[in-house]
Amino acid sequence: MSADTSLAEPSARAGQEKADRTARRRSALLRPGAPWQLPVVIVLVAIGSALVTPGFLAADNIRAILITSSVTGVVAVSMTAVTLSGHFFSLSTEQTALLGAMLFAWLVGSDTPVLLALLVTLAVVALTGVVQGVVVAIGLNPIITTLAAGSVIGGLVAGISHNENIMTGDASLSWLGTAQPLGIPAVVIIFALVTILCTFVSSGTVIGRQTLLTGANSKAAVLAGVPVKVVAVVVFAMVATGSGLAGIMTASTLGYASTAMFATLTFDVIAAVLVGGTSIQGGSGSPLRSAGGAILISEINSLMLLNNVTSGMRMLVQGALVLAVIALLHTRRTR
Repeated sequence: MSADTSLAEPSARAGQEKADRTARRRSALLRPGAPWQLPVVIVLVAIGSALVTPGFLAADNIRAILITSSVTGVVAVSMTAVTLSGHFFSLSTEQTALLGAMLFAWLVGSDTPVLLALLVTLAVVALTGVVQGVVVAIGLNPIITTLAAGSVIGGLVAGISHNENIMTGDASLSWLGTAQPLGIPAVVIIFALVTILCTFVSSGTVIGRQTLLTGANSKAAVLAGVPVKVVAVVVFAMVATGSGLAGIMTASTLGYASTAMFATLTFDVIAAVLVGGTSIQGGSGSPLRSAGGAILISEINSLMLLNNVTSGMRMLVQGALVLAVIALLHTRRTR
């Protein structure tokens, strides 16, 4: 073998390796669900909406989009842990949010200090999540478990409140709906903080990594020593706490709690998680993507509201969007 040939072979191998790395990076960027795609879609939808609906990009409408996405978003980013763990979804978010709103309004209306009312409410709703997590951990189906839990919680709340509105009776709470530190609505700041916290827990803590491992392959996780039952309890406690916080935000903003609240919350949250790109099978996704999904759905709903689209048609569009995303993710997995 000549010296020229021996020098050329390593050079050719290096060139091929570089080309392979470039191809892999390009494939990762272009695959369905790549991290950059959702922000681009949000921007493109905003631009397209502005072209067909004058005033869509007005400051007031953008503020309204962010505010309406905040309640759904807070629950969606906390729900992401459940989906990432392979336990699909919690179907009790609507009733848990209602419990949070009703309990908080009743406590504050009974002259309980606001901070104490907040802590008690979050503790109670977290406990409902712990109970559901324990039931799932011992082997019951998470969909059936949370559906049944939602019925129990909803029935208790309706029975105790007699389906009547509960006033907070504390005008000082109205700041949550009107305050705008640095020009940003307070509920949007809460949404952002919860998103940051859940993202950190998901990617920067032991329990977060264990959640991803459990969702990716629960049997392998057990063999690796991951406490999958503890993971189940933690993730359901997280979504219950997020749901309760959403209830508190809503009751504080409106000044009352009503059993008519949150009629579509569970579907909106599931849609946000899936549209954000979190795999329904678990193991792939992030709370940050779910936050983006909540904003995108709020953006689309705003466009339809401004164009007087009926509520039924809005639900149809939202459902079609979810089906399209699921089909796209399924195609990605089967390639």
